[in-house]
Amino acid sequence: MVLGVISGAHGIKGAFKLRAFTGSPEALLDYDLHDASGRAFKLKRIGEAKGQLICTLPDMRYRDEAEKLKGTQLGVARSALPAPDPDEFYIEDLVGMSAMLEDGSPYGTIKAVHNFGAGDILEISTDHGDEMLSFDEQTVLEIGDVSITICLPEILPAKN
Repeated sequence: MVLGVISGAHGIKGAFKLRAFTGSPEALLDYDLHDASGRAFKLKRIGEAKGQLICTLPDMRYRDEAEKLKGTQLGVARSALPAPDPDEFYIEDLVGMSAMLEDGSPYGTIKAVHNFGAGDILEISTDHGDEMLSFDEQTVLEIGDVSITICLPEILPAKN
């Protein structure tokens, strides 16, 4: 499960910025993180800036090394995470769930959850193709164990 991503180099001595997908950026330091290839990352925190951790690795000394890591996703096995509270969930657990309309009719399947900087977006695979819906209280009414209930937004007519 991805917990953060390296967003870029910081300074000239091999440090990098790490954007956390956890409630607290500091929580990343509690885990043995790996990238997609299985490479272990032993992070050393050296600061924080604009909500991101500033970290380095024991063998990293130069900016160009840190720049090569930009976009690297760091995560852990799902089994390494604590069970969520009853009213909480992990975003990754939504993938594969059924999306149901308020009247109980099936709408599609959650394909992915994205965040492009302005909030979370659900990508739902439907019979009509993939659709993107805002992941907010107006759209997502309920999150169950195997499905979510959604309310489709009203579509305004295009202005000419």
